[in-house]
Amino acid sequence: MTNCIYHGFLLQSSCRIELSKPIIHHYGRLTDGSSFLIRETRQTPCFYISEEQYRNRRIRKFNKVRTSEQAMDGASLLRLECSTPNDIPSARDTLHLEGIATYEGDVTLPQTHLIDNNICGGVEINASNVSRNASVDYVFENPELSPADIDIQLRILALEVEVFRLDPLGLLICLHDDSTDLVLVIDSVGATNKSQDLVFADLRTCLRALEDLIAGINPDVLITWNLRDSGLVKLLEHCRNRGQEIRWGRTTGSIFARWSNLRGDTLRVLVPGRLFIDVNQWIQRFYPKFTLRIGSNFRTALLAHKTAISSDKFTTITEPDRIKARAQFLFQLIQQLYIPQLAVLKTKLTGETLDPSIIQPDSLDAMYLRRLRTRERRARSTVNLQQNYRPRRPITKVFRRKAGVSQNVSVCRFKDLYPNLIRMFNIDWLTLTKEESAEAIQTNNQVTFARQRGILPQIFEEIQHDQRVFFSTEEEISNRTTKLIKNSLMEAIANPRNRFYDQQVVNALWSLGRHFFKYAIRWFEEFGCKVIFNDGNQIYICVDKNEPSRAQKDIKILSTHFNQELNSYVRKTWDIANNLKIDAKYFYRRVFLVNYTTKRNRTRTNLAALHHPSEQISLHGFDFDRKITFPFLSQFQKNLYQRVLYEECIHAYVYQFIDNIKRGYFDHRLGFNNRRKFNRLYNQVASKDERLADQLVRMRKKRSRFINHLVKPMLIPVYQAIGERTSTIEILCNQ
Repeated sequence: MTNCIYHGFLLQSSCRIELSKPIIHHYGRLTDGSSFLIRETRQTPCFYISEEQYRNRRIRKFNKVRTSEQAMDGASLLRLECSTPNDIPSARDTLHLEGIATYEGDVTLPQTHLIDNNICGGVEINASNVSRNASVDYVFENPELSPADIDIQLRILALEVEVFRLDPLGLLICLHDDSTDLVLVIDSVGATNKSQDLVFADLRTCLRALEDLIAGINPDVLITWNLRDSGLVKLLEHCRNRGQEIRWGRTTGSIFARWSNLRGDTLRVLVPGRLFIDVNQWIQRFYPKFTLRIGSNFRTALLAHKTAISSDKFTTITEPDRIKARAQFLFQLIQQLYIPQLAVLKTKLTGETLDPSIIQPDSLDAMYLRRLRTRERRARSTVNLQQNYRPRRPITKVFRRKAGVSQNVSVCRFKDLYPNLIRMFNIDWLTLTKEESAEAIQTNNQVTFARQRGILPQIFEEIQHDQRVFFSTEEEISNRTTKLIKNSLMEAIANPRNRFYDQQVVNALWSLGRHFFKYAIRWFEEFGCKVIFNDGNQIYICVDKNEPSRAQKDIKILSTHFNQELNSYVRKTWDIANNLKIDAKYFYRRVFLVNYTTKRNRTRTNLAALHHPSEQISLHGFDFDRKITFPFLSQFQKNLYQRVLYEECIHAYVYQFIDNIKRGYFDHRLGFNNRRKFNRLYNQVASKDERLADQLVRMRKKRSRFINHLVKPMLIPVYQAIGERTSTIEILCNQ
């Protein structure tokens, strides 16, 4: 048979057991829009173990095979093969309990197949055995795979499910995309408007119609919001209890839900051939800082109306137009944030899968393991830590905080500090050595790295090259993707859950970062500048000049001179090329810093700055102020900082704000208007005037408690920073 070549993009990978043999299923879509399924039966489940630790030990259900593979420390390895992947976890965990290290025992069989073939989303299929079936356009049996650069536009379908009655079942299912906007209703009682929607009397008929609709639309991704609390979970449980199957995939298999992740707190719905994604998890992957904000807006806009259900009959039914608005908002949110494009590009650059809910290697694993294959090396298996563990990033800040108002402040930062340090000093787990020689590179904390090119510097060099290319073409999505990849790589390096984690590598990296920050601070202070603040990435340098424009020119000249001296310093000290460069990114005419002390005796800084020459005000650190949970109080704090920047008197403004709290102008925002319900005995004994007086006393105590616990601790650091007496606050609060 002649071989045919196809090009496509992988969407989903899984493993099935057929006749006691593992079969890998790769679902995807070809460049012409056709769906395909790759069935791979030649991959053998296996993991590796050190030959010295094996000691001719026999492990049941595994065959020992000698290979030329080596561990990262150079130890020779043996491959242990088994018949099914289900035999690996128990044997791997048993060996870990005995203190024997395993290698790549946590990488699943589909991931191993993709890593061995260096597949990152796009694939070129060279197949001779091609067939078709009713659900998938092409089925390839054991084809030859090779990487390919493929661009794809994912077809998205928003699906919202809402259960408004359990017995008998009342259900609303909405489908929305660019060309579809339908609502399917299951209502045997007949209380809904049958002239506007597709109404079905029983669940089986509705599910069959829904399957036909999804098959006709043929989406790649089904999306919903907050899967754990959605009506889809209730629908799946209802169908499971009654033995009814839901077939929304590209095969005859039924969909099902299961808990995934290391802590088992992520619900995943498996649809054969299609991705079913919780948009909340997708947003958390690409916009981690905006997840809570988007979630609160989504709940406020769409979940304001809830269904009230009584024991006899339901009192209200959610209208179809309301669930249509929810699905439409969800679909528009995905398109406006460009999340499908971000997911596809990140998969092409790193090799991660599109589904954010499955247990998969992170960006570092996916990129590093592929490069280890070319060197015939294997990485250690990940050892599960305690479930309540939260990795903390080591402190890299050089603590310099000068509270108060400063004039003519420039913000200087090292561009890509830690990625450039990795490239300069060849920091990598493979290059880490204990031998001190003239050819090795020794950091300032006495950690030695060989000069032979490592994998980690190569990864960051490729990412920075892609970032420069994307920046020159002004592609916003590509620039954001490369930034996300760099951030995830740096977090993985410092995470003890990472399979490559080494304390020496982490200490060497953060120690070098602190060293160069201190070097920059000393250098600028020698030229008469003052460093008022450093947050680990940026240095706030104050130039004593009366004219802002002249001070801005001076700081640019100083930064250019510093870069030249830094090149000679690095070359003279370590005999390596310098990639570090400091840039004067922003210039502020006036900066106001306030230091707050937290419960753990840590200092947190709020910063307000007045730009030059635009005269715009920017605020930093207020989004992380968790103590201030009232919007009007946060707005008062920002207005207070603005008055300080413009050198206005703040006493009258503070007095008016405190007086308004005492007079009860903010009681409706604080929740103080909820009157306390007295007990029956008190109502019988006390008169109406006594009850009102008691209520007034309690209200005054609440207001004074709010002032003393929230307003006063916020004002004291501000008055200390501007040089005012804190006794003024006591007078204002106690009047």
